[in-house]
Amino acid sequence: MRTVAILGGGFSGLTTGVVLQLLGYATTIYTARRCDHSDPTVHHPAFASLYPAASVLPHTVQIDALGEHMRLSTAFFDRLAQEEDFGVRWQPQVEAFEQPVEPPPYAEMVRDFRMMPEDGSGLSGMPRRPGADALYGWACHILFAETPVYRPRLHALYTTLAGTVADRTLTPASIRNLSDDVVINCTGMGTLDLFTDSRPYDAIRGCLLHVAPPDAPLAIRDGGPFSYNYSPSMDVYPTADGTPGDVYFYPRRDAWVLGGSRRHGTVADGDWTGDAIVGPTVDIGGVAVPAPVLDLNRELIRALTGVDVADAVERAVYGYRFTRDLDGAGVRLELAYEHDHPVVHNVGHGGAGVTLSWGCGVQVARILHDEDLLGDADRRGVEFPPERAAFFADLQKLAAREVLERL
Repeated sequence: MRTVAILGGGFSGLTTGVVLQLLGYATTIYTARRCDHSDPTVHHPAFASLYPAASVLPHTVQIDALGEHMRLSTAFFDRLAQEEDFGVRWQPQVEAFEQPVEPPPYAEMVRDFRMMPEDGSGLSGMPRRPGADALYGWACHILFAETPVYRPRLHALYTTLAGTVADRTLTPASIRNLSDDVVINCTGMGTLDLFTDSRPYDAIRGCLLHVAPPDAPLAIRDGGPFSYNYSPSMDVYPTADGTPGDVYFYPRRDAWVLGGSRRHGTVADGDWTGDAIVGPTVDIGGVAVPAPVLDLNRELIRALTGVDVADAVERAVYGYRFTRDLDGAGVRLELAYEHDHPVVHNVGHGGAGVTLSWGCGVQVARILHDEDLLGDADRRGVEFPPERAAFFADLQKLAAREVLERL
């Protein structure tokens, strides 16, 4: 039987592995770092899976056929949301701007989408900065993955489907020595040391604040936790590239996550260098945080919930988004030949690794199928746990429909 080597144990590697195992292919994930063993207090640019909030919305990404990838990811996440133990849910989300904006390309891929009025009056109950003259954007319901819950459940899903994980430090030589017939590259920023790629990249650095959830209940909108992404005027939050910054708020069970910084840079020998922070900063545990990430979020959250988060910040962490070719093709999702193997690349997702994970996993499987790299005859039957047979059967049907039948 021909086999598949998946390089990288983050969300992209695990999700791709689940899709392929559902289709009956034999896969092994080779990785020295696993996202289910992550420590959210560690800052390291090599492993972005420590930090997601994580909403299923495509921020900071460029990819061909975005709508198709959103459709695919939404279909899988929606099925996971029906299971109580995956930490996936639908929740109200607002994307608010203090300047007019066009509808997003994913408008048809979320629930209950509605634009704010063109006169800038906003919508009742939406986050609004005191002093903002106008408010534009949209409200909708999005899928959200509680990453402290979702990470280990995704890994368990992969191993339950008979996927295996091998502890391996990857080098070009170790890839050449793999006995597997096909290699899937899901190494994120690690791809820079392992494969050739002519396209430019950014290592986008951001800060996240983890706030202890207060005793007071989170403001409820339509029966669920409420989140937002808010872009003020340029004078409130300037950035190095000359555009207004944005801040966001996502409630997790373990923490309220506040964010909103994107500094472009590069990584060499494990060290990041890049844009300086524009404007004032706040020092939180030795991490320099753009002041609006705390101050503007504080204003918005207090107006929405009555809760002041200023004294509840537990820690600040640096997170890194490996973002490829933002002005071109974006995400690398293609077949190449390197290190004596056919290699399907699945890297460069920026801040949308979780968002695009299922869509990109399906696309990898489509490439393997369309290029006949493994062959239908090599697919094995998959045995599902009896207690969750219906759930696994639904996922398998979904994968087969999208990869083999393309209905």
